[in-house]
Amino acid sequence: MNDSSIMLIRHAEKPLDGEQGVDRQGRPDPASLSVTGWMRAAALARLFNAPEGHLVRPQHLVAARATAERPSTRPRDTLQPMAELLGLEIDESLAADDAPSRVADHLHRLQGPVLVCWRHDELPALANQLLQRAEAPGRWPDKTYDMVWVVEQARLSWTLVQVPQKLLPGDTTHSLRRRVAARAPARV
Repeated sequence: MNDSSIMLIRHAEKPLDGEQGVDRQGRPDPASLSVTGWMRAAALARLFNAPEGHLVRPQHLVAARATAERPSTRPRDTLQPMAELLGLEIDESLAADDAPSRVADHLHRLQGPVLVCWRHDELPALANQLLQRAEAPGRWPDKTYDMVWVVEQARLSWTLVQVPQKLLPGDTTHSLRRRVAARAPARV
């Protein structure tokens, strides 16, 4: 177990075009998850209650706070079943529009494994800030909800391991494509 692991996930599935989001009681709520998203949130709670491999049971849960510009509660909704199962509070002190360096500093200060549920468009910058180098895939695909990025401390540096969740039918079994290092120009 790596006590300094910071695990990053995207919030669970949002409603598709023409579909209505629902709250935990099944009432219409456009800022919440789809029914499939609630299924993933419950499955994630079980996954992190008895993790294997690079995944560890979190001691801290951090979710991107809803803001006026981004009123969705999906990050918190995704972690809510897990918070209840593990007896943890959800830290919503930061929002996805906070500087990645500020978020990374906050996460590095927490003691013990951390699970972060964030907005997909901000995850690559946050991962790279945690790693202190550009190594994460350049973008988190719009339709990808089923991946965990684990940032682990290995000796004096941080590494990124991608773990497919494999929780629901249709989930991927492979990692996202990593950033390709720029090649030096050929000499003539």
